[in-house]
Amino acid sequence: MEEFSNLIGADLLQTGLTSISVDGNEANFVIPHYVHLLLKADCSVLFLHLEHSLNHYSNILAKMGLNVKQFQEQGSFIPISGFQFFGHDLDEEYHLHKLRSLYEMICEHLEKLSSARSSGQCALVVDNVSILPILGFSVKETCIFLQYVLALSRDHGPCVLKIYVTSIDNELQTLWSWLQCRSAVSIECKRLTTGYCKDVHGEVSIGYSIPIENPYIDHHFRLKFTGNLNPQTLGSTNFN
Repeated sequence: MEEFSNLIGADLLQTGLTSISVDGNEANFVIPHYVHLLLKADCSVLFLHLEHSLNHYSNILAKMGLNVKQFQEQGSFIPISGFQFFGHDLDEEYHLHKLRSLYEMICEHLEKLSSARSSGQCALVVDNVSILPILGFSVKETCIFLQYVLALSRDHGPCVLKIYVTSIDNELQTLWSWLQCRSAVSIECKRLTTGYCKDVHGEVSIGYSIPIENPYIDHHFRLKFTGNLNPQTLGSTNFN
């Protein structure tokens, strides 16, 4: 995992928004990796988990040597369960009300984390924003919600968002493009174009952007990552 961080090459605490797209389950390690990285860097974490339960992530993080419950008891880790917040059925009439309530909850918890610390930053991590369109929110509603959330998190620290994207889903492709335009670092985790391989599970492409007042620079690094979470660089390309 440390090698993966080195390959990304960016200081997460100074990055702003890091967006991650995946097209399968091969990159399930990425979100736990970032939670681990942030907490170990003494950065408080507000974790909105929409895709999996907290127990799922706690088990993964335990294998990485991190006790989430301990950080939770210390007040530096606050989880928000999408399962509990949204429930099973959403009435269309209450869509925007639900998103507004979720935004207010995020705001409240970020302020709580910030006020509890004399120093350091507070990060927001969302495990899968594509769950929102799946629940019935339009891409426009999702983008408006994320715009407010990103503006809020910018005042507290870094933000990490993951999205599940497939080539046949135009709405999620649109949402991913929207996120990329606002990201300091964007990471695409894809299946191998050559098909199944026993030892190598996928391909990662990392793009960087810098402030608009400077010339735009876009770097893409290609690498393979294996099932034991150890990335293996097989090649890279830079575009300036």
